[in-house]
Amino acid sequence: MKMIVQRTPISTNAPFVLDEIKEYTWIEHDETDATVTKAAWEAVAEVESFAQIALLRQTIRLTIFDGVLGDGLSLPVGPMQDGAPLTVTLDGVATTAFDAVPGNRPYLSWETALRGGAHRRVVIEYEAGFGDEASDVPEDLGQAIIDQTYMLYDGRSVDEVMPRRRSMLLARVSARYRGVSL
Repeated sequence: MKMIVQRTPISTNAPFVLDEIKEYTWIEHDETDATVTKAAWEAVAEVESFAQIALLRQTIRLTIFDGVLGDGLSLPVGPMQDGAPLTVTLDGVATTAFDAVPGNRPYLSWETALRGGAHRRVVIEYEAGFGDEASDVPEDLGQAIIDQTYMLYDGRSVDEVMPRRRSMLLARVSARYRGVSL
């Protein structure tokens, strides 16, 4: 079985506030805004990847090839809000024979008739994210973005190549949101 996860942003806003990052990093001038913003977007990508979350609303498209349906499936990116749009197609045919459990670690439970069925292609499309604005992002994740941005910005150097590091705050906070599979 092979799985592909694709993310398509719905919200066009940034999940961070540049002025808050500048305050944390003690940057008082605007000449470096572009550099700080790039570092912040890299920090956002790191948080989303490591924590397996969408900070702002995104469409998540999960494609599973040559899979057998079990009792259910943990969806790879959270959170999913109650009532968020969700569609499932099995070999190109839409189905509603499932129950969705929203939350930070969303879960899809297959109805009994589908369990054990083999399918060449299962496509699950759903909406994930905390909201549309930076203010919708939980404070601990926002602080992790700020801390990681600071590490990236402070660690840049023209003369030497430094390996990319993950801030301890980012690792600790993201671990709380990351799902555990059994």
